[in-house]
Amino acid sequence: MGFSHAFVATKDIGKADLLERLGLTETGEDGDVDVFLNGYGLTQLPNGWLVVACNNYGFPARAPLAALSELGMVVSCAIDERVMASEARGFAGGREVWSVAHDGGDKGAFDLEVAGAPPDGFVGLRDKTFAEQEAEDTAGARVDVVFDLPPRLAESLCGFFIGETEGDFVELRAPRRGGSPGSSKPGFFRRLFGGR
Repeated sequence: MGFSHAFVATKDIGKADLLERLGLTETGEDGDVDVFLNGYGLTQLPNGWLVVACNNYGFPARAPLAALSELGMVVSCAIDERVMASEARGFAGGREVWSVAHDGGDKGAFDLEVAGAPPDGFVGLRDKTFAEQEAEDTAGARVDVVFDLPPRLAESLCGFFIGETEGDFVELRAPRRGGSPGSSKPGFFRRLFGGR
């Protein structure tokens, strides 16, 4: 049984701005990687990148990452081992500038959708990964090597890879009612009845 996780990594954006824009708050609880495996967690990598990681594949898609990138560079990544789907996206200057997505469950091991201008190193990583996939297929292995390509691309930029990068995480709390992390819109009942 696989797992589903995602992260948003930022460079040159302060922690307060990051958490406010994503609709998250610190709980004050510290821990290791298990913090985000069970919810949301924040860590700062030695290279200066801030990472919000969580157990929610859809989190980056709902978060206002284009708007956040007006403050600095943003990279997102989401993986779902249950359906062999993975994606990485880059944002700068208030817009999405590239995306790389893989859907091995529905479209096969060599599926790779690329949009925009991926960062330097993408072509080499793609060619190496496809060669590894061909070797696995030739050997009769039923392995989806391309699944790791989007998260490895994200890692090449920010230095974070789900399941490998260790660090101290601060637990984050999502809004209890009236919306989900990354959503700037209030929920149905909050709109209907008002409230704070």
